[in-house]
Amino acid sequence: MSQKRLLMIVIATMVLLAGCAAKPAKVDGENSYTSLYDGEMGVVHNAASDEITADEALVHAHQALLEGDTDQALFEYVRALELGNGDEDAEILAKIGDIHTSSGHPFLAVRAYSMSLKLDPYHFDALEGLGLMQVRQHQYDQAKENLSAVIIAEPRRWRAHNGLGILADFENDYAMAADHYRQALEIYPSSPQLYNNLGYSEYLSGNWGQALVSFHTALGYDRTFNSVWHNIGLVHARQGRYEDAERAYRRVMGRPEAYNNIGYLCLIQKDYENAETYLRQAIKLSPSYYVKANENLERLAKLRNRAK
Repeated sequence: MSQKRLLMIVIATMVLLAGCAAKPAKVDGENSYTSLYDGEMGVVHNAASDEITADEALVHAHQALLEGDTDQALFEYVRALELGNGDEDAEILAKIGDIHTSSGHPFLAVRAYSMSLKLDPYHFDALEGLGLMQVRQHQYDQAKENLSAVIIAEPRRWRAHNGLGILADFENDYAMAADHYRQALEIYPSSPQLYNNLGYSEYLSGNWGQALVSFHTALGYDRTFNSVWHNIGLVHARQGRYEDAERAYRRVMGRPEAYNNIGYLCLIQKDYENAETYLRQAIKLSPSYYVKANENLERLAKLRNRAK
């Protein structure tokens, strides 16, 4: 199927779902605007009963968002929807979806993005947000369809490329994943997240040396990026460079956990001697609570028995 035809199908589907794109009813319920707010500001503002216009509510919302007060921003955006004439509703709903995404409320994020797309099926901020949320929720087919439609329409969206890279990794299509990550990096070349994702994809493909290059590039932009240090430890351990692995792991975790991680990786590589050494060190350093190392030792004993 051509990219153009894919985009036409996705958009057509959204139009059908939208029906006449009517504005949601202003009543409490699943499809109401008020259903998108779950914070505490409503009680305060309702008690005040202050007169305010939709434009003023939007100004308040933007200012609150700049100040990092997402609860007030969310309340004001919902109030703007309730008071507004509908001209900016799709954009406001997309912003609400972004707030819920960053706040860890996936159900409300999906609801806001979906409501935005019912009003404007061509709102690609909302479509991108929905697709990325679907990646998190393991709805891979829908995510791929939506994110593909986004980059067909607007190719320079690095988040959509990143999402498609993650999906390609899930499908073991590492060449496609690398292509999406590199396209994303052309747009956002200073992103440690993208270099980390590219590196992990290279690790999955077996290109461990290049993975380390990508991971260290990520650290050049953010040396406190914990996931990168964890991944560097993973690669070193898989290479049998256990001291290097320990140094990397120790940047983000305690020694017992580091020893357990290395011991586990030794175990799955059938390096049973080093597996036992590291696991017993983990238990020695933390005998009172380090259950994982004991579990891995039990697994090691079973594997050794099978190998006899």
